[in-house]
Amino acid sequence: MTGFTTLLDQDIEVLGERALPEGHVDLLIRESEPVGQATNIPIEVKLNRCSDEDLTQLRGYIQQLQPECPGGILLAETIPRSFDVPDDVSLVRASLDGIDMGEPQPISEMLSALRLESVER
Repeated sequence: MTGFTTLLDQDIEVLGERALPEGHVDLLIRESEPVGQATNIPIEVKLNRCSDEDLTQLRGYIQQLQPECPGGILLAETIPRSFDVPDDVSLVRASLDGIDMGEPQPISEMLSALRLESVER
């Protein structure tokens, strides 16, 4: 995704649920001290399987954040193989290995169990 890797080399902040005109984006990554135009990357998080509706929702957030948004991230445990993903969306598979989500867990254990995998299309 254009602009995402350069954003990772900068100081960033991750904001929890943010209201946009068309809904609430789950996470928003942005430069903590922008120079000129501020870069914003919306992340749509799905606990299980993501769907075409989730992709449509993320695309709406990307459009609402223009021109400061080079693209977005759809993060889910299961990503359908048949997904038709536009160039401005990155797919990330997330899992919490060995964590029982039915019980409260210490954040340190959740962070150590978190696995993120970029899904290439």
